[in-house]
Amino acid sequence: SITSQVREVSHQLQTSDIVNASLQELCLRLYEQVSLNREVKFDFQMHIELANVDISDVLKTHIFRILQELTNNILKHSKATLASVVLDEIGDHLYLTVSDNGTGLDATSGRGIGLSNIQDRVRLMKGNIEMNNSESGGFEVSIIIPFKTDSE
Repeated sequence: SITSQVREVSHQLQTSDIVNASLQELCLRLYEQVSLNREVKFDFQMHIELANVDISDVLKTHIFRILQELTNNILKHSKATLASVVLDEIGDHLYLTVSDNGTGLDATSGRGIGLSNIQDRVRLMKGNIEMNNSESGGFEVSIIIPFKTDSE
């Protein structure tokens, strides 16, 4: 299936590949992977200029792994037809919003290990995260992550 293909390619991106690519390049690769899926139309928007910013490899890896998990969840669980990934750099923070028009998170099933891992990664980066079912249907995750422009 397309989902397993995306998962396989995602796992092929080893940490060394992440370290050697910019966040923009990693997002573009992820967009190309998830776009193989014909059932969900992804809209990726990046408004970041981190090429001039010394973003740590650890931060970049966390952000990319969060994006992988969220997009994989959309493909596997949401039954969505549309999904949006927005990454904005505003001041010294990154704003990441991932949303879909799927079934939303079932309150009775609770959060799985993937969402728990995302929360742990955000906490490690001293960021904030909100996860909500959208009023119009679907699910939305909003994350704010501070980053340092000087050496960390």
